[in-house]
Amino acid sequence: AKKGASSTIDNRTSTLRVAQVPDACGQEQLKAHFAAFGSVLQVDIIQSTNNPAGAPMALVQFSDRMNAELAMRRAKSYAGTMLALSWHEPGKAPGGQTSGIEGPKPPPLLNPTLREQDET
Repeated sequence: AKKGASSTIDNRTSTLRVAQVPDACGQEQLKAHFAAFGSVLQVDIIQSTNNPAGAPMALVQFSDRMNAELAMRRAKSYAGTMLALSWHEPGKAPGGQTSGIEGPKPPPLLNPTLREQDET
């Protein structure tokens, strides 16, 4: 181990949002494109329900933040088309859509004492 290396866990998102995915680009092509920058865990292509005729977006989840940051800096184009990349926060898909890449779901009842008060 390096001297002075941090042992803290980086909890920041490791998922990139790719806006305006080119028509000819599918899930496997995107995965292969981004795998050049590190281990890709999952790729989801999402068609907007607000604009079905518009270009779909994609969520690309990396195994760690470091690889995602590298891709954010260097994977700005695909087959000559510029890609609009941004960070995706789990559970906050645009347009109220949910994706397959999300954080843990909250428990159904967050405060059990509220139910007890309602029943009295």
